[in-house]
Amino acid sequence: MQFFPKFSLRIAAAKAGMSLKTAHKYLKLDKLPSEIKRFREYRTRKDPFSEHIQEIEGLFTSAPELQAKTILAYLIEHYPGYYNWGHLRSLQRRLQQWRAESGSDKEVIFRQVIKPGRQSQSDWTCMNSLKIEIAGEAFDHLLFHFILPYSKWESIMICYSESFETLTQGYEKAVWELGGVIPEHRTDNLSAATQRIGNSREFTERWQEFLTFYNVQPSRNNPGNSHENGSVEKSHDLLKTAIDQHLLLRGSRSFTSLEEYEQFLETLIQKRNQGRQAYLSEEISLLKPLPNRKYNAPLILPVRVSPSSTIQVLGVTYSVPSRLISYTLKAYVYGDEIELYYGQKQITKNA
Repeated sequence: MQFFPKFSLRIAAAKAGMSLKTAHKYLKLDKLPSEIKRFREYRTRKDPFSEHIQEIEGLFTSAPELQAKTILAYLIEHYPGYYNWGHLRSLQRRLQQWRAESGSDKEVIFRQVIKPGRQSQSDWTCMNSLKIEIAGEAFDHLLFHFILPYSKWESIMICYSESFETLTQGYEKAVWELGGVIPEHRTDNLSAATQRIGNSREFTERWQEFLTFYNVQPSRNNPGNSHENGSVEKSHDLLKTAIDQHLLLRGSRSFTSLEEYEQFLETLIQKRNQGRQAYLSEEISLLKPLPNRKYNAPLILPVRVSPSSTIQVLGVTYSVPSRLISYTLKAYVYGDEIELYYGQKQITKNA
């Protein structure tokens, strides 16, 4: 190696980011740093997973789809004091090395740039590929999936059809869990919310009425552009992967009852949402308030039956059986009917 004394060796070493001693070493060897670099084949610190490495490798081998976070959560739960979340990067490197040698290609994920508090999204996803069983029988079903694209906060509901009823029930479940609404809600061009008019699709009157009740503006994808609802579409894959991961750890896809399966899902969703609190707090401050009651919930009023065997409900007089004179009842007022209860028992119904 020829040294040209444009700068002193001390200055040249400083510009290269090395010590003077190191610079002298390279001059003496007459080699570039890249020519003498050697790769270590030994560890410089103790392997934190050495005590349970056989079990970890067994998990890799038996379920290659398992992710490092899932495995570490399992280790933390089963071996208190041995592991913590500070070991995640080490386990990720171990898993990456194992997959480089024995695994398959990983999925490519492209992240979207989304601002907080602008939009919520929902859609259904079919769960049949996970082969869930209830009481020994195959359980074919859908999940209604609601998300906030910015924070990734999510809510789910088991259902069996893509209907207006499950759309509104799933939406209401989500926003009442959340404690408020986002100004815009986006769906695909699903028949539960839109109808074909000419060559286009428009929102149904029922869906517009429902979202107006919540003071929310509906939006939809342009036909043929499902990627415009891409956050929830991608979240379907991530959610089903997470469910599949926990089913692999559970060691069984069979549940004794629907209630047990629902509890399994809700526990998983709660854990996933716990890690989203920092971003969610930005969206919480932008939420619009909920109405005083749910869309399909009745207005409940106390009414007293008069001596003339009538009651007054919202300024309108209704006749009731004379046996109820002097009783105080509860009137459940729906859009098209009124149900009367004494205690917990329904007494009569007025259209």
